[in-house]
Amino acid sequence: MAAETELYDQLTSRLNSATAGKDILLSLWNATGDKLLALAGQQGLTINRDKDTVEVTSKDTQGGWKEYLGGFKEWSIDNDGVYVRSDESHKLLIQAYENDDLLLIKVTNKKTQTDMFGGLAIVTSYPIEAPYDDATTYSITLTGTGALVDLESTVTVPDAPTLTAVSGDGQVALTAVLPENNGGSDVTKIKFQAKKASDGDDLWSAPVEQNADDLTYTFSDLTNGLEYSFRSIVTNEAGDSAGSEVVSATPVAPEGGA
Repeated sequence: MAAETELYDQLTSRLNSATAGKDILLSLWNATGDKLLALAGQQGLTINRDKDTVEVTSKDTQGGWKEYLGGFKEWSIDNDGVYVRSDESHKLLIQAYENDDLLLIKVTNKKTQTDMFGGLAIVTSYPIEAPYDDATTYSITLTGTGALVDLESTVTVPDAPTLTAVSGDGQVALTAVLPENNGGSDVTKIKFQAKKASDGDDLWSAPVEQNADDLTYTFSDLTNGLEYSFRSIVTNEAGDSAGSEVVSATPVAPEGGA
């Protein structure tokens, strides 16, 4: 029974880590870069990555085997699906094809909500097929210019942490929660800051920095009855996150105290 359970766990783990093709989406940034458009009607998707070779075989090469060095790399994307001409994404493709515009593309995993690849490409093929007994379909080839960036291995700054505050006598105790998105790198540091709620954003205190395994800090020597604002920031190898949402708290004297 134990062996069967172990086998089931292994198979389940492998299935959970597998990626279904239907979850992988090709998207295009619009001309102004403020909207990411999933290509409408898409079905098949192939990401091609190729490399030239340079032959360096000579007469004295051992064993008569040819020898090569790696040359220039290139990439392209082949995509096909149901043609939806009225959709904004296909209007963008038509414009890029007609005007030789560069397209900024992104390939994402919609199930895990993670980015996979990105890069600049030109539309080099865009045929439309209209059989009499089936739906009109398109196929497209996007030829990359420059690098295809592996976004899954690119480290970015983490998302902001969340913060809670509990008031005490002349003090406020803070507790932070690390963000789910760590930017692809472990969070190593956390910083806490405070200011009077009435002060401007240029009057935050110098940050108190701690290792990220200690997510609590208490600001003391505060004035009872005066409202304070607090925020926290986390850090990974790419740098600091944005500040957390500001939380406010007012220290209070204990009942019967001065």
